[in-house]
Amino acid sequence: MRDIIHQLTRTHYLNGRMQQSLLAQIEGAAQPDRAGGASGPTSELKVPVDVGAMSILQDIDWNARDYHYSLFGSDTGTLTGIIQAFETVEREDWQKFLEKKLGEWANSIRSYLNPVKPPRKINQPCPACGTHLYGAEHEVALVLYCWGEDEKMLPPGEWRAQCRVCPAVWEGEQLGWLSKVLSA
Repeated sequence: MRDIIHQLTRTHYLNGRMQQSLLAQIEGAAQPDRAGGASGPTSELKVPVDVGAMSILQDIDWNARDYHYSLFGSDTGTLTGIIQAFETVEREDWQKFLEKKLGEWANSIRSYLNPVKPPRKINQPCPACGTHLYGAEHEVALVLYCWGEDEKMLPPGEWRAQCRVCPAVWEGEQLGWLSKVLSA
């Protein structure tokens, strides 16, 4: 739990580089655009704040203050101070709960600030189960994973096609077969 609190509230090393705390990063993302705003030289209106970042920050703040009040009888102070106070919690049930929540908060900030490209959708039915669309949102069942963690396209030999309904997966040379089946 200490490591997560440290990443959320303090400057830390990540991948060999110093990083601001996750809270500082999401607070920075939530700030108004300082590059001229709506009164800049163009007629294009700019969004004054990043609503998604503000929503994440507000959700963390409200919940952290609620948990802090339940534990310590107070919800005053900075968000950083409130989260750092969770290190002093001695009850094991609260420690487990807070560790889970802190991890969720850290992951939501990381995911928002560094989104991963989604897989490409293959608008064809799965050759294995025949499913084309599934779920209430009518999602495409067959997808192609072709992006790396750095959001750059992987070499074709590392691509993977997968059905999100059945366990069918095609990799490497199997992708050539899948391409022929889908184009027939």
